[in-house]
Amino acid sequence: MDVEIKGGLSMNHDTTQSDWQTVANCLAHHS
Repeated sequence: MDVEIKGGLSMNHDTTQSDWQTVANCLAHHS
C-alpha cells in the first residue's frame, strides 16, 4: 500500500508540501 501511494505521488511533480504532510499523517495513523 505505502509503495503504491508513494509511487503515485512521485509521478505527480506538482505535489505540494501540504500534500506530503497529509500523506505522512495518514500513514502515521494507519501504522
